[in-house]
Amino acid sequence: MLTCEYIGHSGFIFETSKHILFFDVAKGVIPQHYINSDKEKTIFISHHHSHHFNKNITALKERIIASLDVPLKGVPNVFFVMESDTIYSHDLKINVFGSTCFSCFHEWNT
Repeated sequence: MLTCEYIGHSGFIFETSKHILFFDVAKGVIPQHYINSDKEKTIFISHHHSHHFNKNITALKERIIASLDVPLKGVPNVFFVMESDTIYSHDLKINVFGSTCFSCFHEWNT
């Protein structure tokens, strides 16, 4: 089973038989049934722009996979990633690909 729900601008929530995956949920309202679910939850934040990231998402107190430019240093359960990283979290294998914004951030910092 895989379902996908659009949550404003760039935000999507994917639900599988075991997981709920939040992608760039910065605007809109998260339906309560996702929050109340007993399934494993992971939040993905592609980059720091306000239409992809809202610090309020940390209120869910779930595992967060975030680009290095997301200002969440010191927040528990945040794993920072960069292009080409592969990480394993619970039974997920996560391969990180670059994006236009991430590439710009990298060039800006070098």
